[in-house]
Amino acid sequence: MRNLAMSRSRLIGLVLSGLAATAVVTGAAQRPPARPPRAGGTSSATRVISPVALVSWVARYGADGGQTLDLLVLWRGAPGWFATGSGSGTSSGGNSDSYHSTIRYGGLELQLEFQTQTRTATIQGKRIELRDDNVVLVDEVDSPGGPSVVRTLRVDPELPRTDNGYPMIEAVLRRSPAIVEFLRCETRLPEQRAQPILDRICDQVLGK
Repeated sequence: MRNLAMSRSRLIGLVLSGLAATAVVTGAAQRPPARPPRAGGTSSATRVISPVALVSWVARYGADGGQTLDLLVLWRGAPGWFATGSGSGTSSGGNSDSYHSTIRYGGLELQLEFQTQTRTATIQGKRIELRDDNVVLVDEVDSPGGPSVVRTLRVDPELPRTDNGYPMIEAVLRRSPAIVEFLRCETRLPEQRAQPILDRICDQVLGK
């Protein structure tokens, strides 16, 4: 297992930026747009979602401006893994047919590709046939052997919005007991000052 020594301010900063749902946009804005987004346009984001996991998702805009989930990936590792190392962020791109993303957290570089028409995802070079599924659970992202895909599953793809128009990904996650269990919200962080922030995020996932 990798060294989990981390900067207190770095961990807190990453979690707070996760609450803002740092986004990379392909075809439409992640922030509530000034005018209705183009139907078929997509938005994407990656953020901290639990003491052990990041969540990445790609959503598609409908004619009414609502969003439908195309793909959701949960990246799980040791507690606080995403705050180790130096530098973090996500770069993404794509169109209505394909999406690709490079996710840099915890000194790691995670590669994700998604083909809309064939419903296939490629994670760290491994091709996954999703068929009707829209969620991929990835574990041990920080292990010496690299990430492993645990399973795929399907959730209701409707992506609700908060009153100010932001996507409510927590509501999607709590639709699946398997996802809630995978997030290990009961886990304690090595840096306790950030724990209350992640507890609040987990409370939103659990609907508390």
